[in-house]
Amino acid sequence: MFLDIIKSIIFGIVEGITEWLPISSTGHLILVEQFLKFENVSPEFWSMFQVVIQLGAILAVVLLYFKKIWPITKHKENAMKPTGILSYFDKNIMSLWGKILVGCVPAAIIGLLFDETFEALFYNPTCIAIALIVFGIAFIVIENWNKNRKGAKDKNSEITYKDALIIGIFQLLAAIFPGTSRSGATIIGGLLIGLSRPNAAEFTFYLAIPTMLGASLLKLVKFGLAFTGAEIVILLVGMIISFVVSMFVIKFLMNYIKKHDFKVFGYYRIILGIIVAIVIIVVAVVIKMQNEKISYDKKIYYEYSGSSSVNRKSTIYSDNDNWTIVTEYFNSGKNKTITKKLNDDDKKKILDKINENSSVSTSDNLNHESDDVQEK
Repeated sequence: MFLDIIKSIIFGIVEGITEWLPISSTGHLILVEQFLKFENVSPEFWSMFQVVIQLGAILAVVLLYFKKIWPITKHKENAMKPTGILSYFDKNIMSLWGKILVGCVPAAIIGLLFDETFEALFYNPTCIAIALIVFGIAFIVIENWNKNRKGAKDKNSEITYKDALIIGIFQLLAAIFPGTSRSGATIIGGLLIGLSRPNAAEFTFYLAIPTMLGASLLKLVKFGLAFTGAEIVILLVGMIISFVVSMFVIKFLMNYIKKHDFKVFGYYRIILGIIVAIVIIVVAVVIKMQNEKISYDKKIYYEYSGSSSVNRKSTIYSDNDNWTIVTEYFNSGKNKTITKKLNDDDKKKILDKINENSSVSTSDNLNHESDDVQEK
């Protein structure tokens, strides 16, 4: 339990940093989880945890931008109507929320229909590595293209409903491919349609509120609220830590992009993607070598016999469906080894003998499938 809480703190830190920087929070959580797995939780809890932990990060946005997104106002000059219930709602903020909701539509529809399919197909280190590299290159290319553009949209009020829908389509890419980065995809979409960096980042923060609330609700419903006491503590710790870290990261990012572009994050993504790809290849090679060694070293059965003239040891090895009999002869100082591949009939005879607890001998009329003979 204690170790799982420590791991939850680490996951909370990772979430708080990577949710807002355009480097993919889900991708980093999945990668970190390869080395820090929870010990006392179910796989279903982990699937839910990596989404719901983002609620802490979302709360940081609500707190930091409360005045900009809270629609109820006392100033009648900004009200939607001079009288009635609409007089209590700020028309500009309500317009902003309308655009936010439009931006959420693509991810909401596709996410509801194909959430589990996307998770099964793409939530793995290989897809993360590809997405990190592809969108890292995209950041560098788009920033170079965007460098000399004039007349960027600096205010939320300049974002149109069409702009919001386009940004929402980019957000959909992050819902499908982990490693893309929700904030990264939406920022790229915003830059492409002419938003300034601060405006694109800020709208991305707002877009996260209903998107992540909806995604978290969906995960909670699917999980069934069947929490153990330990799981509740682990989830709450992760959410609290992600909230605290997000408060600092959001402020840092908004100050950073006033003077810098996003290319540094593009380079980071490419480097991390390459490292992940190398690790995947190395691990795959090591696992293959281990499997081959384990498979070949696994002795199914052997029979040893001796006589006045011949000492012989027969060993049968399995390499998946390929069985081989290796017979070593020790005769008057002249040794030799004969290796032959066994066919299906041979395998059946051997298994029958093993099941009968009888010995197997090369004199059991084994019909070898090939003449692959090696003598030493």
